[in-house]
Amino acid sequence: MKIISSSFVPYYLRSDLTVTEIEAIGSYQDLYPNNIQKTDWEFTIPSHWRNKSWCYAINSYCRFPEFSKILNEKERQSIEQKIRSIDSAIQKSRIENDYFIFKGFYETEKFNTKIFGSNYADKAFGSFSLRMDQALKYTNPVKPILFQLFLETGSNALFMDFTECEILMPRFSSYNIKNISVQTVKTLSLNTDVTICSIEEVK
Repeated sequence: MKIISSSFVPYYLRSDLTVTEIEAIGSYQDLYPNNIQKTDWEFTIPSHWRNKSWCYAINSYCRFPEFSKILNEKERQSIEQKIRSIDSAIQKSRIENDYFIFKGFYETEKFNTKIFGSNYADKAFGSFSLRMDQALKYTNPVKPILFQLFLETGSNALFMDFTECEILMPRFSSYNIKNISVQTVKTLSLNTDVTICSIEEVK
């Protein structure tokens, strides 16, 4: 596995992205300094999503067709514009080396080992991290579960910045669950068994 390369450039420093694309990614990102959030939605944002309302709205719009029915026309158009901008930014982005990237899975009650060998598609943008310790922050500490994806050189994926070393995968990415194992993971703040699901992108 490669270490994090210095060739990774935060999206807001990239000269090939438009201002509209940079602003859309900044709205989607759930961390400052580029977290530009909307507060006057026509619907109620869950309390734990209020500081990342655009991420909630964009992913909900992508995943649930019925979500668009609770939006006014201006909100719908704004969300669609941001989705198009993030789509185009990801299409401009290529990974220069092979990497393993990680995604935390919190809802342990929904996890079933029978998913081994199955495929699933994500209609929204897939948020992963180059760093396992960052992905572990988004797992259930009682029973941490991680998805591990091998990302090949040349893959379309957007590096956000070094805050969480977040990698954004394109919408409608499909994955196959290749293997499920339990490994002991030791970090500065953790020493526990972690269920790791190795997945691969289905082209």
